[in-house]
Amino acid sequence: MRKILLFMMSMIFLIGVVSGQTASSENINEWVTQSRTANADSFYPADFDLSNMTLLWTHQFLTPSSTVGSVTIKDGVVYVAHDGTVGNKTYVALNQTDGSNIWTSTNLISRQDRQPTIADNNFVYVADDSTPSQILALNKTDGSIIWNFTRGLELAPPLVSNGMVFTNENIGALAQFYSLNATTGEVIWNRTGLSDVSAMSSVANNVLFTVNDGVDVNAVDISDGSIIWTNPTLATFFTQPLVKEGVVYVPDYNGFVSAIHESNGSTIWTSLIGGGCPCGTVAVDSSQVYMGSDNGFFFALDKTTGNHIWNFSMGGTAVFESTPVVTQNGIVFFTTAFRTGSNDTLFALNTTDGSVLFSFITPKSMDFMTPTLVNNVVYFGDFGGTVYAIGNPTPPPLPPPPTPLQFPNQIQGEGELFEILQSSGAGLSIFIQIMGFALPPLILGIMFVGIIVLIGFGISQVINKIRLK
Repeated sequence: MRKILLFMMSMIFLIGVVSGQTASSENINEWVTQSRTANADSFYPADFDLSNMTLLWTHQFLTPSSTVGSVTIKDGVVYVAHDGTVGNKTYVALNQTDGSNIWTSTNLISRQDRQPTIADNNFVYVADDSTPSQILALNKTDGSIIWNFTRGLELAPPLVSNGMVFTNENIGALAQFYSLNATTGEVIWNRTGLSDVSAMSSVANNVLFTVNDGVDVNAVDISDGSIIWTNPTLATFFTQPLVKEGVVYVPDYNGFVSAIHESNGSTIWTSLIGGGCPCGTVAVDSSQVYMGSDNGFFFALDKTTGNHIWNFSMGGTAVFESTPVVTQNGIVFFTTAFRTGSNDTLFALNTTDGSVLFSFITPKSMDFMTPTLVNNVVYFGDFGGTVYAIGNPTPPPLPPPPTPLQFPNQIQGEGELFEILQSSGAGLSIFIQIMGFALPPLILGIMFVGIIVLIGFGISQVINKIRLK
């Protein structure tokens, strides 16, 4: 009896271990900051289906000459900065399903390059371009102000990570960089010499990465602001660095992009794309780096060497200044603006050769408008006060079922024992599946018989004790 008991307990334990080995996937249902994540990784970790791409909805603000910035999304709500006329500069929350208004902030001055940042603590963090400038924490349910931090003439958009909010003044060499408590807005630490530009910083592996215009790129300890390493440069910076797989990618305003070792700050490679103003953060997949410029070209570079692989051109009047987004199945999205102010386009290109897979033209400019990808839908704004949702929404992918266990031959195939186990597990499988598991009837039959054996063993022990008395 003891051997049977040990065998059944071992089988139940083994089944639990195997059934827990299911694949996990990143969340494709949210885009919580300017370049999706705190490390500025605009990689969409799923396949994107371009079939049946349709305009799902638009939201038009009342002032058509206003600008709508790139959006952030979480829990079915689209957050957007609306840069309208005086008195109409607001932060707005929209219903992700139909674009209807949920709430509008009051007495704030937004700007199109000030995307809201969403945190897990029910807060939405925004930069207010009033004078003096503010960083504010808003209640994401109704837009009410929870706390505000006021400093300087201009503060960079807030970056939220590890319970802290990071921002800096844009006032030259004396600019202060601040770490704030995300719950209260109180200053944790501040120092000069880390960043003096309006671009966001990035956080990866508990390290903060900043760009200091014409001076250096820095890796900073997020706990106290101490510098870990510095990479000197004379470059002019305008955008957020990307940190991924041990490399920091930094585009600059002079038409270069550099790859730097995350661990020690040494330069791996620097590549010239020309034209100047790669104003968006780069995107990276398993083999290539993607970025645009204001010389009418969009580029794919080799991730290891920085060598040019292909480019896509729309002519000299086109500017590619948004952050591109690359998907798991080899599609890169970006927007382009024309200096003539018309026929601005959302593009989806094949990452292998740069061929056009999909395009959507808007009547107004989309300069700096980074597309946001959530659950097979592309969201973006334009300079006509319109927010667009285009796509073919699909349910989020389910994890694959666990791999069935392989048993000895005497339990497989046909036979009385096999049939008993299969039938005894069939009913139990319905209950288990409702609870969120997916196990074959044979395994459930073994579990069922094991439970019966354990119960029988317990009853027999009780009866024996009664007899002894």
